Amino acid sequence: VQALALADTNSSDPAREEALALLAICPEQFRMAGTEPQESLQELVVGSVLSRLNTHPYLETVEEIRMKLLSFCIKHVSFYKTGFVKKINELVDCFVHCLNDNCPENKKTSCQLIKSNLVEIGSVLSLNSKRVLVALVKNLGHPHWKVRKEVIETIGCYFVYLKNGEHLKDVVESISVLNSDKNLEVRKAYISSIKNMLLSIGLSDLKENESKLILELLYFSNEEKE
Repeated sequence: VQALALADTNSSDPAREEALALLAICPEQFRMAGTEPQESLQELVVGSVLSRLNTHPYLETVEEIRMKLLSFCIKHVSFYKTGFVKKINELVDCFVHCLNDNCPENKKTSCQLIKSNLVEIGSVLSLNSKRVLVALVKNLGHPHWKVRKEVIETIGCYFVYLKNGEHLKDVVESISVLNSDKNLEVRKAYISSIKNMLLSIGLSDLKENESKLILELLYFSNEEKE
C-alpha cells in the first residue's frame, strides 16, 4: 500500500493510473483480512491522492486521472476516515480547486465528493464551511444545467447535514437566481433544497432568512402554475 501510494507521483501517466487502480482494491483486501490500515498509512494514502488535486495548477495534469482520483475519494472516504480528518485542510483545498476546474464532469464529481464527506466527517468539515460554500456559489451560473443542478443540491445538503445556518445569509441571495432557471430539473432541485433547508436548520438560524426562503417557495409555485 505504501509503494502504491508513493507511485501516485510517478512521472509516467500509465504508472500513476495503474497504481491508483490497485490502491482502490486495497480496502477490500483489508476487510477480508479483518483489519484496517494504521493511522500513519491512512494519512499517507489520503495525502498522496489529495496532493495531486489540491494545488493550482494541478500536479495531476491528466483530466481522466483527476476524475479517478476524485472518484477514489468518494468511494473510500469512510474507509480512510481518519486520514481524511487529519488532512481536512488539504481536502477543502481539493474541493475548491476542483470546483474551479474547467471540466464540467470534475465540477459535478467534486460536488458528489463534498456530499459524501458531509455524511462521514461533516462535523470537521463544518469548520471550513465558508470556503466551500463560496466555491459552490461561483458555479450557480455555470452554462451546463447538470452542473447548476449538482451545485444547488450540494448547497442544500450542506445545510441539511450540518444542521447549521451560520452562513445561510451568505447564500440566500445568490441561490435565488435559480428560481427562474430555464431548466426545469434545476428549478426542481432548487426548490427541493429550499424545502429541506427550511425543515432542517434551527429556528434561530432561520430567523433572518425564513421569510425570504418562504417567498421563494411561493414565487416558484406561482411561476410553475403559469
